[in-house]
Amino acid sequence: MYSEVKRGSVENRQLLIDSLDSVFRPGNVQGSSMALEFPHLFSDDNIENTFYIDDGKIPVSQASVLLSKTCINGAILDVASLGSVSTMKDHRHKGLSTKIINRMIEVYRNSEIDLLLVSGEIELYTKLGCVKTGSDYSAVIEKIGKNEDIEQNGKYFVKLSSPEERIANAVEYHRIHIKEKFRYMRTSKEFSILLNALWFKRNGFRMDLFEIRNENETILAYVVAFKKIGDSKLKIMEYAGSRKAIASCLLDIMAKMECSEIRFRVNEEDFNFIEELSRLNVKLVQENSQGTLKILNSQSIFRKLRPLIIERIGEYFEFREIGNEKWLFISGSLKKEINGYDDLTHFIFDKKEGSLGIPLMFTDDLNYI
Repeated sequence: MYSEVKRGSVENRQLLIDSLDSVFRPGNVQGSSMALEFPHLFSDDNIENTFYIDDGKIPVSQASVLLSKTCINGAILDVASLGSVSTMKDHRHKGLSTKIINRMIEVYRNSEIDLLLVSGEIELYTKLGCVKTGSDYSAVIEKIGKNEDIEQNGKYFVKLSSPEERIANAVEYHRIHIKEKFRYMRTSKEFSILLNALWFKRNGFRMDLFEIRNENETILAYVVAFKKIGDSKLKIMEYAGSRKAIASCLLDIMAKMECSEIRFRVNEEDFNFIEELSRLNVKLVQENSQGTLKILNSQSIFRKLRPLIIERIGEYFEFREIGNEKWLFISGSLKKEINGYDDLTHFIFDKKEGSLGIPLMFTDDLNYI
């Protein structure tokens, strides 16, 4: 006999974590735990955003959400990032996860949360109306010979930040991060927690933060990159700050990580970085944004995006509900009827003609952990 959907509490936090680790981290390897890998998601302050079903004794199915604010070129949105969806083996295929996520959607829609962000693309999420939308660029640099075009120009210097320095300089990294036009909004305290998360200490991986300084020792940018031990391919998880400094130091970072290839994403409206990379003959390939998303509150998101939308289309618009999950968007000669939240999500974030093409922040940066 299963319970109704419940919400986590500080009192049963450890029980929820133990149940989750039994699915995602079986064997209880010393030092491994989902709570250590995702410190914000399972903190005392956020544990109420874990929803679960129990069998009268222990949680058998659960999912967690981290509530955040994001900045999209000045527009502030409230988002719920969904993760750690799990069901114990003997209780699968009974609709428990679907029931939990539907309850989550109901709760956060009534709380005027604008977006549900999901890192996965499996059928569980698409059946619930989460869609693949948005795009950005993917860049790959391979070190062949000297790569003269991308050599450092002598103005910038790369420094590996030690674990102690990461924490000590969190305020400085935060100062750089808050200038990003597309980002998750986080405090310096939240930043320092992320910079000490288990992701920087995982067995089989190397993950480091590099500072980029000028001749006066001022930190201009930072880059967080990781790779599998023994692998020659490096991936940048997050970067912020001077795009010229970052572009000039990519090969140096590759050398310090002993890699021959580096991959990273570039926002399609990060024009300064695109220009710098173009100057260095780095090829950019358009790719879908990571994961899926679902609009939860139509009126709230249009209210918050209104100035940005007006700026993009060049005129005022009207947006109103005309039925159950039906809306009308009117601007000049454009009159578009929108049916369902999936259609609405595509209308706002798709880059194709007839859509608004609002850019997204990266969903797989440090906030992913």
